[in-house]
Amino acid sequence: MTGSWEARYAAEFFGTLIFNAFLKNTTGNDDPGLANGGWLLVASGYGLGVMLPAMMFGSISGNHLTPAITIGQAVIGIFPWGHVAPYLIWQFLGTIPGPCLNL
Repeated sequence: MTGSWEARYAAEFFGTLIFNAFLKNTTGNDDPGLANGGWLLVASGYGLGVMLPAMMFGSISGNHLTPAITIGQAVIGIFPWGHVAPYLIWQFLGTIPGPCLNL
């Protein structure tokens, strides 16, 4: 991971935003009655939702994208506990506008 902690927080915010935008968009189209999507659309959306932020921000913030990864890495000693709370805050803030991009 490179960059200042502020850059890492911003990368987590935008990475989580993109991740959640893709997830909301793909799961909203998986209605078999409407024949809008299907398993291929959902799988592609989830894959892109993880891959794009990883490629864009992975080298900056470590591409945690979810609180589970952040806490898990802190528990096993890979990530410093002092930065867990700010990471979680920016991840939660990124989840708010992400799904709203699909309205």
